[in-house]
Amino acid sequence: MKRKKLWRHIAILLSFCLVFTSMPAMAYGSNEADSESAPKEENQKITYVDPEDITPEDALKDESGLDYTTYSLGGEKKLSVFYTQNVRFEDKEGNLKDYDSSLVTIPQTRQKEAALQEYAYQNKAGDSKQYIPEELSEETPVIMEKDDYSITMTPTEKTYKDFFGKKVKVKREKHKVEDAYNQVKDKNVKASFKEKTALAYVEYTSLPEGVKEDIILTKRPAKNVMQFEITASGLTPKVSELDGSVCFFDKKSGELVNMIDPPNMNDASGKAYSDSLYYEINAKDGEADTYILTLTIDKKYLKAKDRQ
Repeated sequence: MKRKKLWRHIAILLSFCLVFTSMPAMAYGSNEADSESAPKEENQKITYVDPEDITPEDALKDESGLDYTTYSLGGEKKLSVFYTQNVRFEDKEGNLKDYDSSLVTIPQTRQKEAALQEYAYQNKAGDSKQYIPEELSEETPVIMEKDDYSITMTPTEKTYKDFFGKKVKVKREKHKVEDAYNQVKDKNVKASFKEKTALAYVEYTSLPEGVKEDIILTKRPAKNVMQFEITASGLTPKVSELDGSVCFFDKKSGELVNMIDPPNMNDASGKAYSDSLYYEINAKDGEADTYILTLTIDKKYLKAKDRQ
């Protein structure tokens, strides 16, 4: 008897960030102070640290910056590790603080605010705020705030019904995260809305610069179009002709404020990467600063016999 192959899932990834993002990369720079500026005792014994063995305790926070961390290697020797994106932010007092994307319970004083009464989590520390609702809906979308801008995003009710099933409570999940000191830790940075019998579920991962949305299809879908409602006060969205990303520009200054990265997808094998899907965005009738983002997925990709 011929067995029917189980169709596992594809993952459709949407990245929704408040600033440009790039993969972290490191560059090293050494610094040894002039011996005349800091005289040493003749017989003073100095223990040097191998650059491969540096720890957070070796960090010189007063000599570190937004996108680099400086370490003491012993004596006058120092090492700076540079990143291609910021690992710190400047608070209201002008002090540098480490990003911490962990999702923590919103303080009760803030939950009493009308806009956050039905929200569960926020990112712990950063120059932007992310608010995750107890249940995802058009009335309670994911909220992202930075400076004077506020942007929300959620599946439309029709898309939710077609793909995600019944409304469920959010659950936090741990994910490996690298901090400003090259330490990899498991942190509660992921919020999952998963209804066990649904066609798909959605996950949001808190990042220093915004939120990444992952949609995981658990069954072969009959439809290949999803829609999301976005509010973006004071911003004008436009799909880039260059790479298909969605850019949000300040209506007055024309400055780029936010962008949704180009979509991509893969199946359970991890070997079926594709960018055969695209965005369209249009204003929602009768509602100011509200837009419908449409994601269209290639039907041939979804129906392929070797899809896992």
